[in-house]
Amino acid sequence: MADMGATVAVDSDAARRNAEVVQRFFDDVLTPPHDLDRIDDLIAADFVDRTPDDGDATRAGVAAKLAALFAQDPSASFALEALVAAGDRVAAFSVLRTGGTVTRFADLYVLWDGRIAEHRHVVEPQSGGVSLT
Repeated sequence: MADMGATVAVDSDAARRNAEVVQRFFDDVLTPPHDLDRIDDLIAADFVDRTPDDGDATRAGVAAKLAALFAQDPSASFALEALVAAGDRVAAFSVLRTGGTVTRFADLYVLWDGRIAEHRHVVEPQSGGVSLT
């Protein structure tokens, strides 16, 4: 795994591999230069976003939301603070910086066959934080 200064805790080799997939999602997609083409490699075709009221819950919906965010602010970046992995589940704690705003996220990913299959998140807006919905 690339070292982003994040704390990583895993309970098995399978959990480590799943944490590495989530780490790649952050490194390749959520951090500039935002390689959105990697979404198909990292997120399952039948992906479901289970975050309530988060719009289009499909892989295409994730790609569209992120494309809109990064078009609005190409320097937007999710800084990964910690990953905790157990079996097929990975929790990621991160901070989104867009312009002068900061938003904290706690994301829970479920992985199947080496790809992100499910996602849900909790957002803690800071002063001037942004909404991805």
